Order: sequence, then structure tokens, then C-alpha cells
Amino acid sequence: MINFRLYFSRKLKLPILNPKLAFIGLLLLWAFVQGAMLLRLGVQTPVDSELYLSDAKNLLAGQWPKGRGIWYVSYSSFLAFVFLLSGSNSTIILLQVLLSGVAALCLYKISVLVSGRANVAFLTVFFYLSWLKIHEWNTILYTESLFTSCSIICVALLMKSKYAWQYGFAFVLTLFTFFVRPTGFAFLIGLVAYLVCLIKSKIDKRLFVSTFVVVTAATFLLPCYMLEGADLIDSYARGEVIYPNISVGLEIPTDLVIPTKNAPAFARMFTFALNNPVYFAKLSFYKLILFIGNVKPYFSPIHNAVIVLILYPIYIFSIIGYFRFGKTQFEKYFIVGYVASLALTVSLTSENWDGRFLVPVLPFIFLLASHGIITTFERLNKPKPPKLQV
Repeated sequence: MINFRLYFSRKLKLPILNPKLAFIGLLLLWAFVQGAMLLRLGVQTPVDSELYLSDAKNLLAGQWPKGRGIWYVSYSSFLAFVFLLSGSNSTIILLQVLLSGVAALCLYKISVLVSGRANVAFLTVFFYLSWLKIHEWNTILYTESLFTSCSIICVALLMKSKYAWQYGFAFVLTLFTFFVRPTGFAFLIGLVAYLVCLIKSKIDKRLFVSTFVVVTAATFLLPCYMLEGADLIDSYARGEVIYPNISVGLEIPTDLVIPTKNAPAFARMFTFALNNPVYFAKLSFYKLILFIGNVKPYFSPIHNAVIVLILYPIYIFSIIGYFRFGKTQFEKYFIVGYVASLALTVSLTSENWDGRFLVPVLPFIFLLASHGIITTFERLNKPKPPKLQV
């Protein structure tokens, strides 16, 4: 019988990384990926770009964004700042590309600080640069690129901060990141989970409990407030699983109970779920699976196959990596809080047709997965103690 453990421990040796060569390799990979994306895709301004461009022009004219534009005010301000300096759409795309490079450096630093292993950091950044869907957004005048980069940089700043002014700067950047896009509150919830765990052992127990209750209530009420004005009940009634209006075969019951329009948005959602529990559970489950699974019925078979063969093993190793982090490595609670709150948001609203909601959390999932992969290799390669001769 083949001893597979012994076989793989001999065949799959971990490479000893030369830090300088590894850095040069990642830098070349980043340059290649960004160059390829720019050459292939150019500067893209799809339909939603009009909202950001219009709000940016209004800001320059002294008019604050209205309606849902308020939740993108950081991105609109970013565009306005570029235009104020006589920049163009191409300048914005170039800055998004450069910020993705800064984010890659910060992700490397985060990985080293969390895992204590340079090879984990290398693998994390390699995954980040190789997942082309992340960097495709660098060439698009949408919020995904800036939000993904800023969220990584925020975490790095918080982990490296020692003085009050550093924490102050990190707070300002966190606030900026929150208003880049509506799902910024999911990132905020992840940070709250991290900070709560961080201060738990440093403050009085009663103060901790009261702080926890206040922060939890605030993070719960925030999305409720953000949902005001969103007609989610209409999308539920249409059976919309993927935006826009894609139901992926979900059957809509003929006896749906639709709540009155006079109630607040969150109350209407709660009432709808209460009156249609089975349908609401199915609808939410479909959205959750398509968000996490990332495959889509209209993607090509090759596209879906690549996702399944690469992303799904990464998910498995990310779970392994999570449990192999110590209890005091609180960054894992940030990642879980971030992913879970974003997954819940999608399950209550809609998955997007291009799967872009998953993009911002992937770098952190790659960190967990890289830790899981490297520690698995280390365990396979760990020499067994010699048997005692009697």
C-alpha cells in the first residue's frame, strides 16, 4: 500500500524563498497584470460611472450628493480631487492601478505580521495578483478598486499604529473607506470585531460589555438606516436572485404576502420574511450560494470550471488557516466578521451579475488560505521522531 503522507512529504517540498527575488517576482507580476489589463480593457466608464462623475462635478460646484449618492461620497470626492488638479478619467484609472500596488505591499506586510512567515505573505500576494477579476476593476471607473485597496491599507495602518496620530490617520482613512460604497459598513463591522477582541483584555469587564452593546446596536442600526429608500420588496416579489432581474429558476409562490408601503424599509423586509418564511429562506439561500460560489449560469463552462478548481480549494484551505491561527491573532475575527456581514448583506439584497461583491474580501480570504497551505506543507514535511530501539 502506498504511504501517501510519506509520498507527498517527499515530493512537495516548500521552497526556501529569497526575500529580494520574491519581492522582484511579485513586482514584475504586478506590472505584468496591470499592463495586460490596461492594454486589453483600456479606460472603462460603464453606466454607473455617470453617477460618480455627476456627483464629482456637483462637489466641485459646491453641491453635496443627494439620495444614494451619499454612500459613494468618498469615491465622488476622489474623482473631484483628480478633476480639481486637471486630471482626467485616465488619471483616475492610473491612480487606481498605483493604489493596487500599495495595497499589495500592505497585504504582504499584514500577512507577515499575522502569520510570522514570509512564504505565507508571498503566497497571499501571489494569489491577490493572480486573481485577475480583482485587477480588472482597476481599469473601470467604479468603486471596487478604490474600496478594495483602501480596505487593505486601513488594516495595515491599524496593525502598525503605535501613536495617537497614527490611529487618528487610520480612523480618517477608515471613515473615507466606509463612504466609498454602501457595503463599507460590512468592512466596518469586521473592524469592530477586530478592535473589540483587541481591547477585550485591556479594559474593565463592565466597560467592555457596555461598549460591546453600544457598538453592536450601532452596527445593527446602520444598515437599517441605509436600507431606507431601497425597494427590496419589489425585487423579492420578482424573485430576483442576481441583479438585474435574474431569478435562476426560483419559483415565485402565487400567495405571496406583500407588506404595506407605509412602513419603514427594514420593517417591510422583516414583515415579508415573517409572512413568507419558506420563500424568503430559499431566496436568501440562492443569493448566498451564488455570492460565495461565484459561478453563474451565464458564465462559460471554462470560466466556471476555473472558479471551481481554484477558488473552492482556496476556501477549504482558508478554513484550515483560520483554525490554525492562535486565539490571540484577532485579525482572523476581522476577516470572518467582514465576510459574514457582506454575505448576509447580499443574501438580503441581491447578488450582482458579474460577482463583483466578492472582490473586496478575497485578499483576506487569500491570507487565511495561504496560512492553511503553508502550515499544511510544514506538517507534511515535519520529520517523525525516530523509533526507540528496544
